[in-house]
Amino acid sequence: MILLRHTTVFPLTQVSQDKYPMNLKECSAQVPLSDVGREEARRIGRAFRILGIPVGRVLASPYCRTMETGLLAFGRAEPWDALLHPAYTPVAGAPVPPPPEKRVEEIVQMYRSATPGTNTILITHGEVIRAAAGFAMIQGEAAIYRPDGNAFLLVARVLPTTWDAAVAETRP
Repeated sequence: MILLRHTTVFPLTQVSQDKYPMNLKECSAQVPLSDVGREEARRIGRAFRILGIPVGRVLASPYCRTMETGLLAFGRAEPWDALLHPAYTPVAGAPVPPPPEKRVEEIVQMYRSATPGTNTILITHGEVIRAAAGFAMIQGEAAIYRPDGNAFLLVARVLPTTWDAAVAETRP
């Protein structure tokens, strides 16, 4: 199981904040990935391929920046409401997700039911990570877990810039 915070976005001084209530399909109302963030996502995906890290399901918050991180890194991303930002408020007529604390419970259950031998990638927001994992992560950082009975143990935290170094170590 790999928990990944979306890659770098434009600074909020350059773009406005997410607009609520939000239509998740309207990317112009959301803080977007920056060009740096797009390149980080591509480098993460390239590192996974070169290092032979198995990737199973790629689940992402339905926000545009998290879905784009998954698409650029892994070529796919399934939206999963449990990974939504806690501030998310849907536009009128859109389905209302469970409250944030219930969504965190779903994430913890996903940890417990993960399949050994592959990696489920969960791409989300910093606030969700703090609630589910109990620590803060920078944009583009990954927390790698391995199953241990009914629990998951944190094996490593990988900064977005560290993937390139890991790839370089594998080359003669």
